Amino acid sequence: MDCLKLLVLMTLFINSELMAQDLQDQYYTTRPKGMGSAFVSIANDKNTIWYNPAGVTRLRKARSRRLLHLLTIPNMQATVNKNGYDYLSSVMGSDNESMAEIISENSSEFSSENIFANLGLFPYAAFELGKKSNFVMALGAISQGRISSIVDSPTYDSAATSTLFDIGGLTTLGWATRSNLFSVALQLRPTKRYNYEDVLSDSIMLDPSALGERIEQYSNSTFGFGLDFGMIYTFADLWFPTIAVSMFNLPVSCKKDYLNPFSATRQSVCGTVYSGDVKNPDATGLVDPTNLMFGMSMTPRITRKFAMRVALELHNINLEVGDQNWGLTDVPWQRKVHAGLEFFVGNPLVPPKFSLTTGYNQGFYTAGLNMNLGYLTLAASTFAEDVSTTSTPREDRKYSVDFSIEF
Repeated sequence: MDCLKLLVLMTLFINSELMAQDLQDQYYTTRPKGMGSAFVSIANDKNTIWYNPAGVTRLRKARSRRLLHLLTIPNMQATVNKNGYDYLSSVMGSDNESMAEIISENSSEFSSENIFANLGLFPYAAFELGKKSNFVMALGAISQGRISSIVDSPTYDSAATSTLFDIGGLTTLGWATRSNLFSVALQLRPTKRYNYEDVLSDSIMLDPSALGERIEQYSNSTFGFGLDFGMIYTFADLWFPTIAVSMFNLPVSCKKDYLNPFSATRQSVCGTVYSGDVKNPDATGLVDPTNLMFGMSMTPRITRKFAMRVALELHNINLEVGDQNWGLTDVPWQRKVHAGLEFFVGNPLVPPKFSLTTGYNQGFYTAGLNMNLGYLTLAASTFAEDVSTTSTPREDRKYSVDFSIEF
């Protein structure tokens, strides 16, 4: 029964035209999302590996003689929207053994609504390479699964389906000046990816045998090496004005005839290209496009103990090199701009014990709450993404939680 329900979760119904312009993050992290994803120039906690690898050097604890600066387990981050939570609860709570019955009893309630769920586990450790070394290394694991759907038709004449599951590792090597005002880093992410994307008729969706055969026939089982770069420079100790640049999925390989979901044209897109047992060559999961990000921030003090962080950033900056595209073209500007505020008490050089965040992400507000309770860290945030296929934004509000034990 559990395997059957997992198969149901893998066959959430997606309208392919609507999904085409949903700009999703490669990884979903709770604290940065509460700040509008404006984290490239802040990068001072465990989330740095997903925004700016150079931030691993800023995980070092002041005046600490320990070589190990951070160990975070299980580093679990879960993100859902309301319909995703309701759908998962309904499916996993169903007593029906028939796949068709499970689908039919839940489908009408969620027709014309977006369904999203993402769960990730990212345990890792960051440590210094020798006493008084300027080098910091991080080693970790990647494991995440995602389902995302926009159900468009209650009759289900046809629909597209998409799921993604990544499992892999992470190695980050960072270098900083002794003052730690300037740092750079490279990061390698070998990843095994299972990805299924297809357009199905209603007859196949309601036939468990036919559906199983279809999934087996068109699922991609691939492998890729992601390479990332990051740089951070803080100008001065007063208000800590900082600029930062990071590039995820460096353009070490390209895929020709990649169908850009924003321009609706086939292009040569560079980034992390996955290869292996490819049964659907048009699946978007075969490429993680290059993502160039630029950010700046400062930390003005409001009182002696109370301060705030202010960050403004651009993500998904596209570069055209000959006939190659380092990233995706035609991404709307409102989806590139990110801004964030964090209000906190304490030392601005370390992650706060308690903070409140707010921000701007893809044209919508964000908010978050973060707590560091000794070895236990908890965070919660809400944000929205634009899932519209037109120039008029369509809000899909999501909720994220983070649980981790840190040493």
